[in-house]
Amino acid sequence: MDRPCYVIKLGGAAITNKAENEFATIDNTILVCGVGPFGHTNVVKYGIKDGVFTQEHKDGLKVTKNACDHVGRTVCSVGRSLGLKMEFVPAYQVARQNNKKDSWIDVDCFEEILSTGAIPVTTGSMVPDLTLGHSVMSGDEFIALFTRHFQPECVFLGTNVDGIFTSDPNILPNSAKLIPLVNKENISRVLEGASGSASAVDVTGGMQGKLEKLANSIGTSTGFVFRLGVEGLLLQGLRDGTMDKCTVQYWSHAAPCVSFP
Repeated sequence: MDRPCYVIKLGGAAITNKAENEFATIDNTILVCGVGPFGHTNVVKYGIKDGVFTQEHKDGLKVTKNACDHVGRTVCSVGRSLGLKMEFVPAYQVARQNNKKDSWIDVDCFEEILSTGAIPVTTGSMVPDLTLGHSVMSGDEFIALFTRHFQPECVFLGTNVDGIFTSDPNILPNSAKLIPLVNKENISRVLEGASGSASAVDVTGGMQGKLEKLANSIGTSTGFVFRLGVEGLLLQGLRDGTMDKCTVQYWSHAAPCVSFP
C-alpha cells in the first residue's frame, strides 16, 4: 500500500452516547467501532462469553450480533450524512477464532473496500469459533490484526478518557495521572496500573486488554489513545501526527513529535 494508512478505533463507551466524525478529508482509513453495552451487556446477560451451545445461547447470539451491527450501521449512517463513503462489514462475516484465540480476519475484503476509496467499518462482535461455536472478538483484536497486517502510519484509539492513566480516572479522578508516553521501557508498569481500568461491564479486558493487544502488534506504527469527545482532536492527529492531550504509544522507531500542555 503506497499511501499512508490509518486505523481508528471508536471506543464503545464514547460512541454509544454520541457519534462524532471528524475525518472527512482523510482517506485510506479503516474504522473499528467498539460496541459498549450493546455487546458486553448482552454477552453477560445470555451467558455466551465462553461459547454458544444451547438454544438460549443461540437466541442471545442473534440479539448480540444484531445489537453490534446496529452500532456499526449507525456510525456508517452518520458518516454518510457527512459526505463520507463508508461500507459496513459485519465482523462475523470476515473473522473467526479457535477457543477465543488464534484470531483471523479476511484482510482481502478490507483491502478491496479501501481500493474503491471507501472507509470500511466493522465492530467488535460474536464471531464463529471452531471450538466454542461463537466467541467474543473485540474491536481491539481487530485493531491489533489490522495494525499487524497494514502497518499503518498511525493507530488512533478513541475512548471516553484522555489516554492511559496511572489508575482509572473514572473511579479515582483526583489521583489518576495521565501517562503521556508508553514504550518498551515502561509498558510493564503501565499495564499494572491499567489492570483495574474498567468502570463498566467489559468482557474484552478493558484498558489493559487494549494496551496488550496494541503492544504486541504496533511495530513501526504510532498509537494515540485519546478522548473521542474533544472537538478537533482526532482531526489534529490525522492531519499533523500530533495531539495536544493523549497517550502516545510507540515501539521500534524514534519518538514522534508530540505536543503536550
